[in-house]
Amino acid sequence: EQVRFYDTRGLRDGLELPKHCFSCTDGYVLVYSTDSKESFKRVELLKKEIDKSKDKKEVTIVVLGNKSDLQEQRRVDHDAAQHWAKGEKVKLWEVSVADRHTLIEPFIYLASKMTQPQSKSAFPLSRKNKGS
Repeated sequence: EQVRFYDTRGLRDGLELPKHCFSCTDGYVLVYSTDSKESFKRVELLKKEIDKSKDKKEVTIVVLGNKSDLQEQRRVDHDAAQHWAKGEKVKLWEVSVADRHTLIEPFIYLASKMTQPQSKSAFPLSRKNKGS
């Protein structure tokens, strides 16, 4: 197994994610800053773009709200962000790079979801013959 990270930091509004970000992708980590409503809005837009462009039906998306340690500078409401994540069926954690232990759970979750077998296909590979 291999994990690759593509950093889209600096992606300007109106620019699309490169197409290689969608081919064969099993998971995404979207990061916003809890002290920036604009960065959260950008994550919302990226999630919409992923939904309409992804190649696979089952893709795990993890959203990280960075700078959780800077409560006095918070601009993105925790409960509102969690409500959005629940509606979008993504997992959201608030983390701080100052406390790297907060990053462990989200990445373990992502790796575990990406290594699970895909759900059963509607087209079974083998059939049992019933009393011919």
